[in-house]
Amino acid sequence: MIEKKWKVLNEDITKPIIDRILENRGISPKEKETYLNPDFSRHQHDPFLMEGMEVAVKRIIQALRKKEHILVFGDYDADGVTATTLLYDFFREAEANVSFILPHRMVDGYGITPKGVRKAHKRGANLIITVDNGISAVDAVIEANSLGIDVIITDHHKQNGELPPAYVVVNPNQNSCSYPFKGIAGVGVAYKVVQAVGSKIWHQERLEKFIRWNLDLVAMGTVADICPMVDENRVFVTYGLQVIGKSKREGIKALLRVTGDPTERIDTQTIGFRLGPRLNAAGRLEAADKALNLLLSKTPEEAMKIANELNKINSRRQEFTAQGLSEAEEMINPDEKMLIVSSKTWHPGIIGLISGRLTEKYGRPSLVLTLGHEEGKFAGSGRSIESFDITNAFSQVEELLLSYGGHKQAGGMALTEENLETVKERILDYATTTIEESDLIPIVNIDTEISTEDATMETIEAIKTIGPFGERNRIPVFALRNTRVLNVRTVGYNDQHLKMSVRKNNRFFECIGFNLGDLIHNLKYGDMVDIAFNLLINSWNGKRTIQLRLIDVKNKSSQNGNGIY
Repeated sequence: MIEKKWKVLNEDITKPIIDRILENRGISPKEKETYLNPDFSRHQHDPFLMEGMEVAVKRIIQALRKKEHILVFGDYDADGVTATTLLYDFFREAEANVSFILPHRMVDGYGITPKGVRKAHKRGANLIITVDNGISAVDAVIEANSLGIDVIITDHHKQNGELPPAYVVVNPNQNSCSYPFKGIAGVGVAYKVVQAVGSKIWHQERLEKFIRWNLDLVAMGTVADICPMVDENRVFVTYGLQVIGKSKREGIKALLRVTGDPTERIDTQTIGFRLGPRLNAAGRLEAADKALNLLLSKTPEEAMKIANELNKINSRRQEFTAQGLSEAEEMINPDEKMLIVSSKTWHPGIIGLISGRLTEKYGRPSLVLTLGHEEGKFAGSGRSIESFDITNAFSQVEELLLSYGGHKQAGGMALTEENLETVKERILDYATTTIEESDLIPIVNIDTEISTEDATMETIEAIKTIGPFGERNRIPVFALRNTRVLNVRTVGYNDQHLKMSVRKNNRFFECIGFNLGDLIHNLKYGDMVDIAFNLLINSWNGKRTIQLRLIDVKNKSSQNGNGIY
């Protein structure tokens, strides 16, 4: 694996650990109380600050009163599935004539399309409301207009070109919108629509009951979509995690039972590693409807059946990803400034995961392409480092693409096979001339160094108060210097994870390093190492122990030759 540079963000060991971490997050002493205790009522923005909301609300209320057929058009990832569930549940509660469509990745491709509009028309839809998609769906909206169907687009993706000629667009990231927070997920925008419409048709008590009990959906979509854990997202997720813990949804309760101990404390790791991947797996390999049906299930028996199916699909997803990553690594030149690979055999649902693993492992942007759902057309998914805007890189070959979009560090594209090699060459040329060598040295940002005396259950509980964790509020990373390796081995599929035990000052710690299996070649019993890690609690069979989740390991023995054999 590529050598990483460590950067300690706060070296003032005279301050409490929590204060050091908050300083690293840019939180002043005056802001500390608000940050640690987000308030449901005071720390959310008015939904009517979002451009287009007034127009959208009036059109939706008209549809409700006239009993028009409202069709919610979602997306196949966890954000899209939770957003679809939220709007569908809301409209059913409002006694609307409502249905939904979730596109199939292999059959329909991404988002609303002319084909999807025609399907909605056959169902008799009068009003289509997109969630988590639609900001670039010009052709689909033109098709809807020609069929006499109004379209309200709700999305959170960045506007890259002209807006579709929809009835109205509700998206904080459309160019002309001045909504104060741009980081909400697709389900967050759907939640704002519910807030706005509900404020006009229900009394406050009924509305607040509905939105509070549905924050489980908002939390899951927000975390699974890796949205920044700041501003009102902290409200959504803080309260949403509480709802997940006492959820009325049989599907969530079943998924918690299938994936681990349902009595464990619920946090963003629960979503990120247990719930989110399984909701995403359905849309990656099969039909996302299965994930949505889980969230809508009414009986424990039905929910458990679907949860077990999703768990099996996720296991297949893990196997496909590991195999695809292994094949991709055989194709790359790790010295190039951007890693670009293609194959006709990879499943389109896993190319984003392969790309993410390549970027994480080699510290450089990557683009992974495979045959899409249509003959002769390729789908591409890219991930990037902080200094390189991958969606901007895609714009350099815009005339050769059928479509593209995304964010600074993650994006996707569609293109014909005849343009594949030209696109690969031109994007690599652009990356080669744009990326500096210094950009390719991965940085491990360490919040602070700690001693063995700091590594306690009490410290871990204190750290939890800084959560919920996620993008822009990552789980704190600590460094412990001069620890002795007692045992080291690899575990998991293809030996991809590193398991290690270390000792310092007569304290023993168990460590796990996900996707760090390659480090085994530079570690052995007796080595003296510095470790960067998250400080966590591992619960197993009712027993709670401290566990260090490794971020990186620096072998001091291999550097100076004084390892113990």
